[in-house]
Amino acid sequence: FPGANFAGMGKSGVFLFFVLSSFLLTYPFLEKGEEARSKNFLLNYAIRRFFRVYPLYFLYLLLALVSSLVIWKLIPTDSPVGIPFVLSADELVQHLLLQQGKGVTWSILVELRFYFILPILALTYSLLLKNKLLPSIALTLILILISQVIWPPSASSVNDPSLGPYLPIFFMGSLLAVIYHNWQKSPLSQNREQTLILEILGLTAIAVLLLAIPAFSYYVYGENVPSNYYHREFIIWGFLWSLVVFTCIGSPGVLRKFFENPFLRYLGFISYSAYLIHIIVLYVVDEANFEISGRAWVMLAITIVLSHLSWILIEKPLSNIRLRTP
Repeated sequence: FPGANFAGMGKSGVFLFFVLSSFLLTYPFLEKGEEARSKNFLLNYAIRRFFRVYPLYFLYLLLALVSSLVIWKLIPTDSPVGIPFVLSADELVQHLLLQQGKGVTWSILVELRFYFILPILALTYSLLLKNKLLPSIALTLILILISQVIWPPSASSVNDPSLGPYLPIFFMGSLLAVIYHNWQKSPLSQNREQTLILEILGLTAIAVLLLAIPAFSYYVYGENVPSNYYHREFIIWGFLWSLVVFTCIGSPGVLRKFFENPFLRYLGFISYSAYLIHIIVLYVVDEANFEISGRAWVMLAITIVLSHLSWILIEKPLSNIRLRTP
């Protein structure tokens, strides 16, 4: 799309996903309190996380495996060709065991690994620290510092599936849940001046996030910026996206109204499918050498249609699976 080059923003979108998921999954633990430590609650947490991610993830990997075994036999090639990538049976097992990630699946491995840590962190906030703001902030800062020392972002490779370097982003999302829990009960949330300040901070964060897009940086600085130039600034990404999310939920202003748009909410529902499927669409269209007018729009439309079907047929039905409360 001429004039709308968002190359280099993809990983930032993944970081937003990390912040959102840790916020949304931590918040119920804070609200439930003692009930969150019950066997039923924890089992439901595990069941819902499994069925929300694994079925579609498995089908995605199965497509890669089957296509790797079949395509190169039907179409003469020097080596196996897979959609969206070449995958062997051993690699399939390694992916399912969270030991390996190819292509965009690296972020799924990171996310799934954090699911094991999140209940411990959330229960610590809720039961040990009683959702108190200052102790929760102190604990989070300590955890971020420790994680940065042990797993510095500079030591991670591109699309590294290791959880360690990305922990600060998840920690900020979980802390955001504590902040919002306290914000709702605070008179500041009803103060127009305070919500206006929050709105200004959120819009400022959006402006900085836009400047971190290499094409936008070029317009400002007049110098070409590599697409991965800002990727390792994990703490900055976590802070900026947390501020944007908090503004959307804590202030009834422009950002909230924008993201409450029904079409954007719909894209949110199908975003997991779109995250996986768009790579397949790009690969097939590129390999087929389709040269048609508005090709990018066609690829986007195909991605949305296929993602909608995936959401309706796979994700939505399975997302409702849970244990019944006695």
